[in-house]
Amino acid sequence: MVMAFAGLYSTHTLINIIISWWLYKVAMGALYTPLSYVGIYFLREHNEEKQSTT
Repeated sequence: MVMAFAGLYSTHTLINIIISWWLYKVAMGALYTPLSYVGIYFLREHNEEKQSTT
């Protein structure tokens, strides 16, 4: 990313963009990881119910 935008933005702006996107990525990972585990739990529970009835 730095190579692509080095001539367009100042170093200070590039650092701000990199830090803000990194924080966004970490926040989304922290948000979606528990949601993924909840989704897997419900899918496994639903799958076990289907297998026990057949």
